[in-house]
Amino acid sequence: MLDIQHPDNPLVEFPIERAKYYNAICDDIDKHQSDIALMSEWGQDAAEQMKITIDSEGLGSVYADADSDNTGITAGKDSGIYDMGVAGNPVSITKENVIDILMDMTACLDEQNVPESNRWYALASWVCNLIKKSEIKDVSMTGDSRSVSRHGRIGSIDNNPILKSNQIHRVVDGITGNNAYYNMAGHKDAITFASQITKTETLQSERTFGRLIRGLNVHDYKVIKGQGLVTAYSDKA
Repeated sequence: MLDIQHPDNPLVEFPIERAKYYNAICDDIDKHQSDIALMSEWGQDAAEQMKITIDSEGLGSVYADADSDNTGITAGKDSGIYDMGVAGNPVSITKENVIDILMDMTACLDEQNVPESNRWYALASWVCNLIKKSEIKDVSMTGDSRSVSRHGRIGSIDNNPILKSNQIHRVVDGITGNNAYYNMAGHKDAITFASQITKTETLQSERTFGRLIRGLNVHDYKVIKGQGLVTAYSDKA
């Protein structure tokens, strides 16, 4: 007789303690004298600025919860041979070594037995720029019909989609004096994100002639599997 397993599916509980809002007014005079839909334009811009703020906040903290075997100059749970950089000694990225560093980041995930599906990279914009200048600009390296230098899209490397962000957390390294960035690789199960309330509304102002446009987003995030998150403390050589 086969033994029956009862897989665990534990719930993750954490308080939702973060909120962002915008609150702007469009005066009637501005509305009537403008030939564009100001309320719509402002609402779209406010939502985009809120997204940037939330991304910056999240990327500015989750990197610190990566498993200790996935950071530092001896990263790799089994081998300890991968240099992910450390304060005072960031790993310097060039167009010649950027692909190698990304491979090392996924190797750290391999040594943690993280599933190969649903992995990702979250990289600073300048790192993505170096990728476009690297060896994969040669179409024969990627198997694509056109090189990344022509279509401008990086897509995936090592079957992991690349998320480009200008909000990757950065600091000024105390030793080198250069900007250092916490570039990451991970698995979708490493971080959980909750957005409880998202609301946008317009209403008549009680204090002036005009209409208010405002929005609210209540959210929070938490690293629940640090072994599924790799942080490379890196700078541009």
